[in-house]
Amino acid sequence: GAAGGAAAVEAADTGAAAAADGAVGPSVMRNIIRSKGFVWVANQHRSAQYWSHAGHYFELRALGLWWAATALDQWPDQGKADSKEVKRIADDFATQSDPAAKWGDRRQEVVFIGIGMKEEKIEELMDSCLLTDEEMVLYQSQSDKAPPDVVALDFASMSPKVASA
Repeated sequence: GAAGGAAAVEAADTGAAAAADGAVGPSVMRNIIRSKGFVWVANQHRSAQYWSHAGHYFELRALGLWWAATALDQWPDQGKADSKEVKRIADDFATQSDPAAKWGDRRQEVVFIGIGMKEEKIEELMDSCLLTDEEMVLYQSQSDKAPPDVVALDFASMSPKVASA
């Protein structure tokens, strides 16, 4: 699901989301030298956010629209199904059997680079930044008020199509 926005980034950056028993805390992030990728943030439904961190520097900025929110004529090769680039993009969409299929290509994809990292603890910290089931219900009710996605995946051909209203 979506991350909780600025509070989630602050929690990830400072370890403020530490568990009461101290299992997750600021030391989890200290061994990470670099992290980068893109994230789905709850208060930016249509826009993918670029995550970039090196040392003490951290940036989260708008990268552009998720492909599901981008008109097909703005895709590489105008979204033609026989395009290798379009096929690569379509492969990033959730599959039909995945409950996330309605969210298109929205997801979290961050790479962590470091020495002596504690993968399980990093995952715990990142998972604590995701919306709870209750928050996801609220998010969905708010996103239903936003402009709808303009592209959906045709699961029979695994190619993009104009989304139906």
